[in-house]
Amino acid sequence: MIEESHTDVQSTLVVRSTAPIDDPSWQVNRLDLEDIVLAYMAGAAGSGRERVLEGQR
Repeated sequence: MIEESHTDVQSTLVVRSTAPIDDPSWQVNRLDLEDIVLAYMAGAAGSGRERVLEGQR
């Protein structure tokens, strides 16, 4: 999980997954690069600890 936020009626999760999410009760959207970078930055800032990011070639 990269980032999560919750309200009284909804939870929003940003996850990295290689498997499809086929649950009809979930709404699944692809994110653009800006949204992904902002999610990583918000997650790292809100966690109180440093995150380690890995890259693959």
